[in-house]
Amino acid sequence: MWRQRSAAMQTTIATILRASDTTSTCRGRRDAPSSTTRLRLQRPVVDNLSRNYDFSTGTLADVLGIPLPPEVNSKLPRVMGEPYIMEWHPDDGGYASLAIQAFDALSGTLDGINSAGLVVSIMADEEAMAALGPHLEPHPGAVQATGIHELQVMRFVLDTCATAADAKEALLTAKQYYFLVPCHYIVADREGNSFVYENSTGRNVQHVIEGGGRPQVVTYFQIYRHAEGEAKPEKLTVENNAFWRYGTLTKQIARNRGLFTIEDLKANNSCVNVQRMLEEISRGQEGGGVAANVHSRTLWHSLYDQNARTAEFSFYLGETMHADGSRTEHRSDYLRFELQV
Repeated sequence: MWRQRSAAMQTTIATILRASDTTSTCRGRRDAPSSTTRLRLQRPVVDNLSRNYDFSTGTLADVLGIPLPPEVNSKLPRVMGEPYIMEWHPDDGGYASLAIQAFDALSGTLDGINSAGLVVSIMADEEAMAALGPHLEPHPGAVQATGIHELQVMRFVLDTCATAADAKEALLTAKQYYFLVPCHYIVADREGNSFVYENSTGRNVQHVIEGGGRPQVVTYFQIYRHAEGEAKPEKLTVENNAFWRYGTLTKQIARNRGLFTIEDLKANNSCVNVQRMLEEISRGQEGGGVAANVHSRTLWHSLYDQNARTAEFSFYLGETMHADGSRTEHRSDYLRFELQV
């Protein structure tokens, strides 16, 4: 049996981004959404995961590209309209955890922390999606597949793993399949160990990219395929946004030679959320039209303190469109939750 504490959060969209967070001043290290970054904070030493979750503000029909009459589609719920923050207490010896869920109350973990201080976050692998195209084999509905799918992997790791080494072994030995889309993961423990786990496009090879005790950043492209410099384009386009956000975030982290504060960490992830990306694109000659056709937003920014076992979330609440085509985004204050251990 499971004991759960949940709080329904009404939002219209979510975006993933990983970074570190702490309740005191800190010093950075890396492991990480769309842009995700993990930083290690000191004075005292505190490890954190900071993440932006990006997703469509539309309905399931919009996401899957199913054509519906506008009057029908407008009455459907937004696919990410009700994420839940849930606390889990397995009674079979597994680790308690605090996680944000969507799609499925049991298997829909999107990022979280457990009682051992292990954090994990998931991001779509857009390179694999593009390469596979029509050859991608999702297994939705009644179609049967063996193993655990991309979101169940998150619950599996949080329930059974205390360290990055545990998680690495679990990921490399568990039978997995894609329910809808290829994904990759970032995992970190309280001792400063972190890694990104990726499958090759054909799922023939698994890649583990170690953080090495430094700040670690991950977005939507395959880390194992790209050299550090290749992932830092100077000019932003919709097509290279995952690389631009990775480069922007790593440069932002590198500029800080001293200690990070909580506000520094929030600002780091804010500079690569969807709103900032659209503002940057709109500066171009035809950028305004391009930005108007982007329907994803950063639905939430999450900050996990691995020592305190706490999580903070700031949610996207909507936006105001102005006559000149610009927009003002509205976000919630940070809501703080503490795992009861």
